[in-house]
Amino acid sequence: MKKLLFLTFLFLNLQAYSQLNDFIYQYDWHLKAGFHNGEIDPSANVEVENVLLNFTNEDGDSMKTTYCMNGMGMIDGDWQSFSFEKSSFDITGMACDLPNNTDFESRYFSFFTDNINEVFEYEIGYIWIEEPYHYEIWHLYIFDINGDYVYFEDAPYILNTQEDNLTNISIYPNPTSDILTIETTKANVLSSFQLFDMNGQLIKKHNSSVPNSISLGGIIAGVYFLQITDSNGNKTMKRVVKN
Repeated sequence: MKKLLFLTFLFLNLQAYSQLNDFIYQYDWHLKAGFHNGEIDPSANVEVENVLLNFTNEDGDSMKTTYCMNGMGMIDGDWQSFSFEKSSFDITGMACDLPNNTDFESRYFSFFTDNINEVFEYEIGYIWIEEPYHYEIWHLYIFDINGDYVYFEDAPYILNTQEDNLTNISIYPNPTSDILTIETTKANVLSSFQLFDMNGQLIKKHNSSVPNSISLGGIIAGVYFLQITDSNGNKTMKRVVKN
């Protein structure tokens, strides 16, 4: 009896890990960044507001993503990876009209089609933003066999709270390999920057000085969150890509 119970337990656990992570189905994933044949920068414009990705498990697992056109494929996967059934990823619909969107859409869809016969790995998790936001951000990375990636979050905007009241802030260059400059168009005096990783861990803290900048040269490549505070205690959060 003990042996039978052990084998049943083992079978159930193996069965659980032979399917996609349950959380991947629960969110509308919004493209935030990526790299494939150059940087993938999904900036909103008059033609396209955001890039959506959805996973469903009705009549088998499937993945659908939408820019101007739609890309869809049936997939087989587990808690760490997936591949397209019959090496098929169908692209339908009308292409974008704006030249920049046409180029972006081509590179984005080619992330999947260029390695259609290969296995894609993925990572899913969340970051909890503490005071004053109390905000949870779920994120999804998908990697191809060459290490290129696309990165998604569960909301079209990084934050949408009343506490996010520091406006007219820009950061550049983003992505960056080293120095990140923070600029404000108002007479705000920026007092501090705090850089968090995807696990919510504080990576670097910097008291602002003129010019307003922070070095990312000593940290590994990835997506981070930069909390910016001014002298009046107003805060905002910006997404930073380190390459």
